[in-house]
Amino acid sequence: MFSIRAIRVKTKVAFCARFARNNAAINLFTGAIIGFLLCCQFRSIRFQLKSTALCAFDQLSTNDGTDSDHKYSTLAETIGKVKTHSRSNLLLVGVLTAQKYLDSRALSIHKTWGPTVPGNLLFFSSSSSKSEYGLPLIALPTVDDSYPPQKKSFLMLKFINDHFIDHFEWFFRADDDVYVDTERLELFLRSLNSSKPLFIGQPGVGNKDEFGLLNLAPEDNFCMGGPGIIMSRATLKKLSPHIKYCLKHLYSTHEDVEIGRCVRKFVDITCTWAFDMNSIFFHNFSGEISLNTPIKAKVLSTAITYHPLKSESSMLNFHYFYLQHKHLKLRKKISALYKTIAEMQLLLDHDENEKGEESFYISNMGDLIKGSHTLFPHQDQCINRSDVLTWTFIDRYLYSDSNVNPKRRVDGHIKTALDNNIADIISSINELSKQKGRYVEFKNFYYGYLKIDPLKGVQYILDLYLMYRKYLGKRISIPVRRHAYAVQNYAKVETREVPITTKNQIVNVIVPLSGRLQPFKRFIDNFLYIYAEDPFLTLAIVLFPDANESQFELQETKRIINKLTEAGIPLKFAQLGGHFARAAGLQRGSSLFEKDDLLFFVDVDMHLQSELFQNVRLNTIKGKQVYYPIVFSQYNPRFSSLSSRDKISIDTISGYWRQYGFGIVSLFNVDLQAVGGFNVAIQGWGQEDVDLYIKFVHSNITIFRAPDENLIHIYHDIKCNPLLLSTSQYEMCLGTKFASLGSVEDLYKRAKQQLL
Repeated sequence: MFSIRAIRVKTKVAFCARFARNNAAINLFTGAIIGFLLCCQFRSIRFQLKSTALCAFDQLSTNDGTDSDHKYSTLAETIGKVKTHSRSNLLLVGVLTAQKYLDSRALSIHKTWGPTVPGNLLFFSSSSSKSEYGLPLIALPTVDDSYPPQKKSFLMLKFINDHFIDHFEWFFRADDDVYVDTERLELFLRSLNSSKPLFIGQPGVGNKDEFGLLNLAPEDNFCMGGPGIIMSRATLKKLSPHIKYCLKHLYSTHEDVEIGRCVRKFVDITCTWAFDMNSIFFHNFSGEISLNTPIKAKVLSTAITYHPLKSESSMLNFHYFYLQHKHLKLRKKISALYKTIAEMQLLLDHDENEKGEESFYISNMGDLIKGSHTLFPHQDQCINRSDVLTWTFIDRYLYSDSNVNPKRRVDGHIKTALDNNIADIISSINELSKQKGRYVEFKNFYYGYLKIDPLKGVQYILDLYLMYRKYLGKRISIPVRRHAYAVQNYAKVETREVPITTKNQIVNVIVPLSGRLQPFKRFIDNFLYIYAEDPFLTLAIVLFPDANESQFELQETKRIINKLTEAGIPLKFAQLGGHFARAAGLQRGSSLFEKDDLLFFVDVDMHLQSELFQNVRLNTIKGKQVYYPIVFSQYNPRFSSLSSRDKISIDTISGYWRQYGFGIVSLFNVDLQAVGGFNVAIQGWGQEDVDLYIKFVHSNITIFRAPDENLIHIYHDIKCNPLLLSTSQYEMCLGTKFASLGSVEDLYKRAKQQLL
């Protein structure tokens, strides 16, 4: 028994020893794993370039380790470029973005306002982010694209402090959906002292649903991240050592709130409480900024940032709008300078000889530059009624005697002009508001008058409701109503010489044809006459045999085509079956030519002159511009006072300009292909031209439109068959038919004779 018990005791002791050794191994392995995880966690918070290369940067590399060195050198190269190739040392902009927005939103910033930053700009994204367009990108290690981007935002500030704190005075944290007026931003920052702790942006305390839930003291706030946050060098220096603490002590899911809390705690400042920060850092609380909803002139005159612009197209469209607005301001400045020059020249009191050829354009354009303040011309200056420049009355509607519709809605461009002029008037009144201790605020526009003088400019008489506010001394606010008289002067005419290098460019004329034998004969005679003067033309005819056309007319048409070919006229011919479809005909005609050929789509009802093709060559630029000439269309001779149907003249009695006709166009074949060509599903006449025009509107190709007196539409009876046309085509057909009846004056005389 003793021996058996001894064996059992020895076995038990041996088992416990083995178990103890295994347990120690497990504890050691577990401790190693926990230590490794804690190490990586601490390294991600203490983000520096050296530690990035040693630990956290390894997470960016591939398994073979070769990609790590490449990315490290790329990161070092980016940092070096920012330090040595900045436009100035004023500002560094850090844009927070994500992988899915790098080649859209971030790219649009890089194309628009990014290159004009008075300093430099970097994009910050997740560790695995890559750009196909070579953006200046910092892929932050251990950072993903999760939202809210609290870690990304704080580590971006840490990175900027570690590498650029001594190279720039100001640091701007921006989102990838904000537009920045960099010129105004530079003026704003240069007026401030970067050596003082400053934390600038639109102040926020949270919306009403979040009130009391953000753990903010009553006197605390934060700078809203959307419109952008600006820190001085002094602020970022004080903040940077405490970023690790702030990341560990987050009290909300809003990264801008937490940045504000961190700045308040360790720098002891809040976001600027100044009321005008709401307009300087503009955030559209009603949603994305859209050009369909006009931006108030007050915002455009003060804002530095505009937020939000959620898509690449929105950013590009707003940039184009901003450049237009800037161009308008420059033109006004130029006009004012010329006005000053003209006034100074009058003060110099030169004699007539000294006003010779050298200064002709100033002395003779003085009145044009200054504008006419004689609102009502003297009666003796008028020869007849048409010489009187009448005023247009504007309130909720527009009343004018120069339009067929005397009462109509106020056009968009007139609304924009009124808004801009009212903003300029208020701005000029408030120019010395700080010195005088008062300012005037625009409240409402009651009514006004507008007159366009082709030589002087646009004249306005505006009835305005204003609020006069005095804030120095005894404060008062008084509503006032005033008349404002304004003249919007034309800018100086500018000319530039364009070398003509396309004089011998071949223009390929494409004509769709179905029936219409007599108009076709007239068109061919017209073309042969022009071809004798301009041999750099070719003709392509796409024929649709008409079921209603006699066999003789069809054979006669083909005989004319054969005769042209035998005469050596450069001609191409194609024939399509089925009912006439202008879209299919023109698309087939374009396929007869090479992609780099210049095409001109026209109809047999047009009368052409040789100067037309020089306009086509000059105004059509491959890859950049298409030419849509505005055609002069003849009225129906039955309703016109003209005695001859075949007389071709351009005046208000003979016809009208087809402002909304898009059927005649010159373009390069490659540009037609780039936008997708014609919609061949459209049958019959009409709508195919509008469809193609819209495609060019949505493309990067510029559309050039201008009246061309060398292109005249000869009147013919218009037949609108609702059985062969769609509803929209039928309505367009009727509109053209009725518009071509005659002038308002002739129709009035005819109706008066019949009624009386």
